[in-house]
This record gives sequence, structure tokens and C-alpha cells, in this order.
Amino acid sequence: MPSLKPSVGQDLLHIAQREGVSSQAILNCPENRDLLACRAPGVLFHEDEVFVPAPEPKIVRVRVGETAYLVYRPARRKLQLILRDSTGAFLDCDYTLRAFEYDGTEGERIPGPLHGYAYRGVIDEELPAGVKKLELVINDQEPLALALEVGRLDPVSTLRGLKGRLRNLGFYRGPLDDEFEPGLIDACRGFQLSRGLPATGQPDGATCKALVEVHGN
Repeated sequence: MPSLKPSVGQDLLHIAQREGVSSQAILNCPENRDLLACRAPGVLFHEDEVFVPAPEPKIVRVRVGETAYLVYRPARRKLQLILRDSTGAFLDCDYTLRAFEYDGTEGERIPGPLHGYAYRGVIDEELPAGVKKLELVINDQEPLALALEVGRLDPVSTLRGLKGRLRNLGFYRGPLDDEFEPGLIDACRGFQLSRGLPATGQPDGATCKALVEVHGN
């Protein structure tokens, strides 16, 4: 069974698509059990070693003289966002996803903009696995265009970047916002204890440095 190390920006979905196996087959591989048990779903780091099972051939039985049609469903990923207004209330509005950029891998592409309605502020869309950038246009009273990078984290020096890395490592389960709340203190303390650092619960320089070393940029 071959093993490989993820390239920068690759996640479980990219590896499964490239190797021609399902992500579930990689998840179910016994050699990956310990590694994936301590990772957020689909998240991989460049120092990880992932075992990839051999693709299983699909067997289709047909009668002589019949024609069989196989349907290919390319890998996709979820885009899930919650929109709020300046008061913190959920923002119900029409939205548009457009200006898609891809990572260069072969696969499905979106032929044009996607339109939807965010009920109670929720955007839940499926996108091709190769999408790396897009633009979200919120059609409220005054249209607002936001550039999004799929799979990108803010710098560790920001609260969003700090929370994102701690959540990917399994220490934090709260929202990815700019609020410094008790859950983040507990998450920092748990990470510090795991690395042998003073358990202050504060994201000091040593903690952020260790977080980048473990998680990566």
C-alpha cells in the first residue's frame, strides 16, 4: 500500500481525487486511523504520511448485446458560511458566487455564477474540489463583494487565524470570529499542555510559534 506526503494546500479530497480512490476508503484505511483521529475532517499537514489503498475496479455485469452506461460524479467540497449584519443578527439576503479560480487540477468547472438566498444568513453550497478562489456578492440594500480563498487561514497573529489552527487541531470548537472568549482560553491552555508550554491560556509568542510548527502556515 503506497504512502505519500501532502503537498502545500492539498487536503484529503484532493489526494483521493488524484489517486482515483474515494476519501472514505482513505479514512477507513487502518494505517491512517491514528493520524486522522487527531485531525479535523479532511485536513492534512505537509509532514503527514497518508496511506492510500489501491483503487478497486468497478465490475458491471451486462447481458451479451446490451449497452452499459457509467455515470462519473467528480469530487466536490462544501462551502458553508453564516452572514450577520453589523448588529450580529442573521442576514437574510440574495447572494451570488462568481469569478471562480481553480488550482490547476483536472476536474469539474462551474460554467457561470451561482445564485442563491441566505435564509437566516446561511450559505451552503457544493463546489468542485479544484476551486481555490471565488467572489461572494451579498445583494442586500447595498451590494457588497467579498473575495474568498477556499482552505486559506488568516495569519496566526490574528484571532481568526489562531482559532482556525486550534480548531483544525481539535482544541477549539467555537466560532471563527474576532472575539476573545473563554473557549479560546481553554483551547490555548490545552494546546500549551500538549506541547509542554506554561499553561497560561494566552496566545503568547511561544504558543503561536509552536502552533505554526505543528499546524503549518
